[in-house]
Amino acid sequence: MAFFGRLLGVIKIDPITWEHKYDFHTVATTFFTKFPHRSMPEILKIEITRDETDPVTLKRYRTRRYYIQNTAGWPVSSLLGWSTVIFEEESCWDQKENVLYLSSKNITGSNVIVGTEESTFRPAPGDAAGKLTKFHQTGGVEASSWFGPFVGTVESFVAPSFYKAGRDACGILDQILEERFGKPVEVDSNSSSAATAGSAAGSAAGSAAAPPPATTTDC
Repeated sequence: MAFFGRLLGVIKIDPITWEHKYDFHTVATTFFTKFPHRSMPEILKIEITRDETDPVTLKRYRTRRYYIQNTAGWPVSSLLGWSTVIFEEESCWDQKENVLYLSSKNITGSNVIVGTEESTFRPAPGDAAGKLTKFHQTGGVEASSWFGPFVGTVESFVAPSFYKAGRDACGILDQILEERFGKPVEVDSNSSSAATAGSAAGSAAGSAAAPPPATTTDC
């Protein structure tokens, strides 16, 4: 779909690094089954449009659409009168390499603004016990000149909102993991020195040291 007006370039969203104190398989499985959940009633439904596994590579490909009630997380939806925002998520679970790749973007309003996210889940490097899972996410917002003089205002709301939503999602996943599997087993800090910093900060400084995640096209 063509944009209304010209594209003004991608506004980068601060990267997020997080460590979940559960093994990779548990985290990845829970990621796909975490909704519906009382912590996010704004997610109205999730529609699965693709779910297939390559019998040779054992890579599982899924496409899901999230139908989300208009919230403060997407203030531009109020400006344009959207009551529901649809996001599409593509994923590839490489079951041989133990990596889950995710790529998502908004479908609603993609002719005026597009927010994209690229994420990975993988066993945390250096965790000999196999009890930690590392999450890394990057993203960007691409706006149209349709917003005219309000482009700066839209940017100032949308990019931080994406970052906050990403960190909130990490916290909610931790909450659901603890509800289902109990409190995580504490891991010796020597086995993963980034555990505390990753979950407590998730800051750009911590993310800068991490390699950029591969996208679903690399899976």
